[in-house]
Amino acid sequence: MAVRVGHRIYMARADKGWTQQDLADQLALSRAAVSHFESGRREPDFTTLIQIADVTGVTMDYLFGRSERIENRRHAAPTE
Repeated sequence: MAVRVGHRIYMARADKGWTQQDLADQLALSRAAVSHFESGRREPDFTTLIQIADVTGVTMDYLFGRSERIENRRHAAPTE
């Protein structure tokens, strides 16, 4: 599960044109934590997964591989 979820986190981040640091800043985490999530070395907890979905504008179904649709603009975080 970790590798697939990690790849989905990477795809959601890349779709927004964000760096790992950009996503880390949105989540109040370190860049290393985001790197570990994306590589599958570490799995985010459920609360962090919800935050990732919210700030990147994807669904939890997308992150878990239950949907191929990358966006959920209805729940997308506002851009600055």
